[in-house]
Amino acid sequence: MFNHSLSLGQKQQHKIIPRQIEYLHLLHVNHVELQQQISFMLEENPFLEKTATEETEPLEKEDSPTNEADFRDWEEYAYEDIPDYKLEYGSFFAEEAMPVKQWKNEFDFKADLQQQSGSLNLTSKQKELASYIIYYLNDAGMLEYDVPSLVDDIGFRLQKVYTEAEVSEVLLQLKTLEPAGVFSHSVRECLIAQLQRMNTKRPDVKKALELLEHYYAHLQKKNFQKIYEGLQIDAEEFAIIANLISTLSFKPLHSTDMAEKMSISVIPDFLMTFNEYDEPVISLSKTYADSLCVNHTAITLPASPVNHEQKQAEQYINNKIKSAQWFVQCIRQREKTMLSVIKAIVRKQIAFFKEGCDKKLLKPMILKNIADETGVDISTVSSVTSTKYVDTPFGFVHLKKLFTKALNNEEGEVVSNMLVKKEIEEMIKNEDKLEPYTDRHLVHLLAQKGYKIARRTVAKYRELMNIPVSYLRTGLSLAIS
Repeated sequence: MFNHSLSLGQKQQHKIIPRQIEYLHLLHVNHVELQQQISFMLEENPFLEKTATEETEPLEKEDSPTNEADFRDWEEYAYEDIPDYKLEYGSFFAEEAMPVKQWKNEFDFKADLQQQSGSLNLTSKQKELASYIIYYLNDAGMLEYDVPSLVDDIGFRLQKVYTEAEVSEVLLQLKTLEPAGVFSHSVRECLIAQLQRMNTKRPDVKKALELLEHYYAHLQKKNFQKIYEGLQIDAEEFAIIANLISTLSFKPLHSTDMAEKMSISVIPDFLMTFNEYDEPVISLSKTYADSLCVNHTAITLPASPVNHEQKQAEQYINNKIKSAQWFVQCIRQREKTMLSVIKAIVRKQIAFFKEGCDKKLLKPMILKNIADETGVDISTVSSVTSTKYVDTPFGFVHLKKLFTKALNNEEGEVVSNMLVKKEIEEMIKNEDKLEPYTDRHLVHLLAQKGYKIARRTVAKYRELMNIPVSYLRTGLSLAIS
């Protein structure tokens, strides 16, 4: 006799089907990556085709390759002492505007890091991971993403599963590349990386490392007595250590380095102009939905399959047709969603876009504000804005940088925390480098401008901008970009 116990219950489960993941991926990719995805789909799916949007121009009649005029004076021309760049630029410049020397190719530090990573002992999987981690570096060579965020974001982009241990292992090897401190998450980590490449047997280097590794919090709070006791040093020895740290670079790359003047080709996803009534006109830089179609007649089969092979072929064709139809629908929905999101952002930040993209005019805006206005999910807004740029009359704007939290000023007005960060940045940039502002000084200066902010909040914003504490800035000319 079996005694079965049955129970009835309800539970909610949220599942994302593979096609939803693929659609989110299409939303997340930028203009260049989308072109690559479309090219791949056109090659992989015989039923997906690109429609001709322009008429093919007739080919001009070619001259006979044996025409003597083609080779006239060739010897004289071939050995003429004309620099190659003048011949190249001749198609674009008038003679009087010809550059006097060849333009220099500016250094792309990410490309250099990719090349350096080739010397590391990495597996093929780790090399792919390293390429994407390099992609996430900011212009100063710092890594703003922590390991869990990298795992989530890279896994989403590549549609592969990576563990935190795998990412950490690759990141550890990448940190051995030049310049010292590259891939650091903070100023502290950048300083430690530089000290570790020095002679760590030197007493001052050894104590400086110990200070940054174990007493950095006391250093920020100016608890010098605890530092003296912990390191077993006096004020004179501390001055030597602080002087050593002040000679280090607080960022792997600075605006004065050629590395930061890299040649980056940003292809915007959106275009913005203003009409005669000073109203914004927004469009996608390129649309694909109208240029893609499904060709149902690419392959013909018998009306009724008579054997197993024909049934398999019919099933294969039906799957490919459905896949092509779904892809075209996704591209169409992507373009519609992107336009909806960018228009909502512009309506919210109209003063910013009209007045020269001045950060001081940014209004507080979070992802939920745009999600509520457009009727889409917050994750959708995040995917649309995370890697997209808009081309405005005042330059390119990264949409992700427009999202800021709200603060209240002295008049009770709601302002963006980006405005406060900008004020702190300007104050530190213009401070006396021999007597830099402490966080308390910055609190007082901000209060004079109507921003009542706690000292710990100022310290938090300063650290987010990778700006070190005041006494480490002494005598230094920081390049704050």
